[in-house]
Amino acid sequence: MKLKRPKWLLFQLVGGMLLVGVIVLGYYQFQWINTATRVEEQRILKQISIAVERALDEAFDEIRALISFAYVSHENIGREYWTDVDASIQFWSAQSPHPQLLANVILASTSVGGKYLSYDAKLKGFAPVEPPNDFTSYERYLEEGAALEAYRRAYPALLSKGYFLLPIFPPQQNQERNDENGHLSPVALLAVRIDTDLLLTTVFPSYLNSYFEEYLFRIVGNDQVYYSTLSTSEGKRRADVIVPIFGAVSTQADAVRFRDGGNGKDRLSEDAMRNPISRFWFLRTAGVLGIGPNRDSSRVAWQAAPRIEVFYPERSLESAMRGRQTASLLLSIGTLLVLLVAYFVLYILLARTDTVRMRERDFVTSMSHELRTPLSVISATSDNLSRGIVEAPERVQRYGGLIKAQALRLGKMVESILLYSGVEMMDSDKMRSEEIHLSSFFGEIVASLAPTSEEAGTRLVLSKDTHLSSVSIDGEALRIIAENLVMNAIRHGMPKGAGADRDEVSPEIRILVRTRPPRSLLVIVEDDGPGIPQSDIKSIFDAFVRGDRSKQDQTPGSGLGLHIVRRICTQMGGHVSVESPYKDMAGMPREGARFEVKVPFKAERKHEETDTHR
Repeated sequence: MKLKRPKWLLFQLVGGMLLVGVIVLGYYQFQWINTATRVEEQRILKQISIAVERALDEAFDEIRALISFAYVSHENIGREYWTDVDASIQFWSAQSPHPQLLANVILASTSVGGKYLSYDAKLKGFAPVEPPNDFTSYERYLEEGAALEAYRRAYPALLSKGYFLLPIFPPQQNQERNDENGHLSPVALLAVRIDTDLLLTTVFPSYLNSYFEEYLFRIVGNDQVYYSTLSTSEGKRRADVIVPIFGAVSTQADAVRFRDGGNGKDRLSEDAMRNPISRFWFLRTAGVLGIGPNRDSSRVAWQAAPRIEVFYPERSLESAMRGRQTASLLLSIGTLLVLLVAYFVLYILLARTDTVRMRERDFVTSMSHELRTPLSVISATSDNLSRGIVEAPERVQRYGGLIKAQALRLGKMVESILLYSGVEMMDSDKMRSEEIHLSSFFGEIVASLAPTSEEAGTRLVLSKDTHLSSVSIDGEALRIIAENLVMNAIRHGMPKGAGADRDEVSPEIRILVRTRPPRSLLVIVEDDGPGIPQSDIKSIFDAFVRGDRSKQDQTPGSGLGLHIVRRICTQMGGHVSVESPYKDMAGMPREGARFEVKVPFKAERKHEETDTHR
C-alpha cells in the first residue's frame, strides 16, 4: 500500500498526533480516576461514620435519659428522701422500650470508709450495701487524693463495666474549695449501671439496623461477637470501619456542668427534680454526660473494648473501590482505543479505496490498450478489403482470418468483463450440481485450449489421479475455474529465454485432477514460468490486479481471471491457493507457479487413469 501523495502524509501526521494525544489523555485520565476513586472511598467512609454516629447518638440518648431519671440531688441525699427519685425511675421503666437496661443505681461515698447505698425497687428507695468489688480502685484512689480526682481516675475502669458516674455537689456556700483549681468536692458519687450485654446485643443493633439498610455490621468485644448481620462464610472478613462504642465518654463532669456560674444556687431545683419530665429535659440540655461515638472512628485500631465493625456489602470497600477503578479505567481506555482504532480503520479504508481506484484506472488503461489493438487490426484489414487493395484469394482468406481472430479476442474480453459482473452477483444457493465425467470434462477443456497453448509455445499435460470417474458438481463453475487457471499459465508459464530454439521441447503446463476424502476435488495447475514475485502473491487474487512483470512485458489480460477463480471457489464452498516457487510431485523445486483449487463434490467410484494432450 503505497501512499506518497501529500494528503496521505498529512493523514499519517494527524494519526501520529492523535496517538500521542491519546497516550497523554490516557495518563491524565488515569490520574483523575485514581483521585475520583479516593474521593469516593472517603465519601463512603464518611457516610458510614455519620450513620454510625447518628445510630449511637440515639442509643446514647436512651442512656442519657436513664441517667437523667435516676439522678439524685444533694437535697435527696441530705434528707434521705427518695420518693421523687423512685417515681422518676419507675416512669422511665414504663416509657422505655428496654426497661431491663437498668442494672443498678449506687450512691458511692466520697470519703474513705464511707457508706454505699443501692437502689431497691421494692423499698422504693436506697438501702445501705457493702462497697461493690468494682469500686476497689475507686476506694484506693480516694486514699491517695481528693474525691473529684478519684472519680476522674476511676471513671474509665468503671465505664468498661457498665457504670456511668455523676458527682453530686452541695450548694456552694456550704462547701469550701479543696484544690488550687477551685473545684468543689462532691458529697456523693451517683453510679448508674446498665446491662452491657443487653446494650450490645439489643439496644445498639436496633438503632444500627434502622440506619444500615445497605451495609453489614457486627458488634464485638473481648473476643466475643454480641451481634452480627454477616453470614457464616463472611465471618472472617476484615472490617472496613471500626467504631469504639465508649471511645468518647467524657470524664470531666465537674461542678461547671451543674453550677450556675458561682452564684451559689443549685440549678437542679427541688421542684424540677420532683417532675420526671422536667428532670430529663433539664439534665439533657444541661449536658449531664458527653457520651457518644468516637469522632475519629475510621482511624481507631483493633482493640479488645466493645466496638462496631462495619462491612461493605459482598466484598471489602478496598476491593470494591479497586473494582470500580478498574472498570472506569477499562471504560476510559476502551473509549480512547475505540477512537484511535476508528481513525486508523478510516485510514485503512481510505487507503484501500485509493488502491482500488488506482487498480481500476490501470484496468481501464489496460483494457483500452487491449481493445484498441484488435480494433485497429480489424479496421485496417477491413479497409484494405473494402477498397480492393487485397484481391488475391489467399490474401483475402488470410485477412478474413485476422478479422475473425481479433473479433474472437474482443469477444473474450467482453465475456471476461461480463463474467466478472456475473460472479460478483453470484449466490451460493444458485449453484447447480450435475454429473460430469472427469476424463471427458477436463479433456474437452484441454482440447479447446491446446491451440492457444501451442501458439504460445507450451504444451498441456492432463493427469487424472483418482479412482472416481464422475462427480456431481456445478460443471459450468468448474469449467470457468479450470479455463482461467490454464489461460493464466499459458500467458505467464513460458520460462525465461524459452522459444528461441524451435527444436527444443515445449515447456509443460501440468493440469492434475485428484480427489481427497471425504469428498473434495483438487484441480492443480503448474507451470515452469518465471514465477510470481512474493510482493504480488498477497494481492494476486484481487480484482483488477496485474503484476509489475505483466505490465512491463505488456502481457494481454484484464486482471480479473484469478479474482473470478477465487470468487467462484468461495461460492462453491472451497478455496484456492498459490505457491511460487514450489516443489513438484517428485519433490523437485521449480521456479514457476502452482495453483491449487479444492472444492466439494458428490461422487461415484471407478478406476484411475491418466491422459496427456499436446
